Amino acid sequence: MPESNIELAGNKNIKTSKVEKSVDTPADFTSPEELYNDLIEKVKMYHPSSDLSDIERAYKVAKKAHEGQFDQSGVPYIFHPIHLAEQMEDETTTCIALLHDVLEDTPLTVQDLEKDFSEEIVQTVLLLTHAPSDDYLDYVRRLCQSPLARKVKLADIAHNTDETRLSGTTPAPEQLKHWRTKYAAAKEIIREYENIP
Repeated sequence: MPESNIELAGNKNIKTSKVEKSVDTPADFTSPEELYNDLIEKVKMYHPSSDLSDIERAYKVAKKAHEGQFDQSGVPYIFHPIHLAEQMEDETTTCIALLHDVLEDTPLTVQDLEKDFSEEIVQTVLLLTHAPSDDYLDYVRRLCQSPLARKVKLADIAHNTDETRLSGTTPAPEQLKHWRTKYAAAKEIIREYENIP
């Protein structure tokens, strides 16, 4: 599925529909299915039921929606939501983490999600969706109204600031500085909000 890069405050989003640096061999990364199976094993440790259908549905929706998208290192983009989902400790936030970028970066709509997911999941994914016209820090302040959105966003920021994900690419120093500043400010806003009694 083609994706146009989104401009955020004059900077291009790191998702792309073409690989600018390809992964050398399939052995260079674990398949999304293997990562998903690892996620399910982790979920079974805290999930009281054998019914994992919501998580499975969220994974399938996210995988299909992000198909053909890659990060700057040429890794399939679906790895990012799976990584976030692995950081969660309950079914709802796991689903939200898997779906957190589908409204922002794919043609999926709120109405599409409402067909398959609870209002709580859909509304939280909507809060996590940053419109290009919105100031980034205003968006972060808005999502702070939801503890679920805060939890997923903190995991998102942690993964987005992991510069080892940029292996094989060399972002311009001003781009790195912009990302570091933006994410540090967002993290501070969320941490301050969580300290409010």
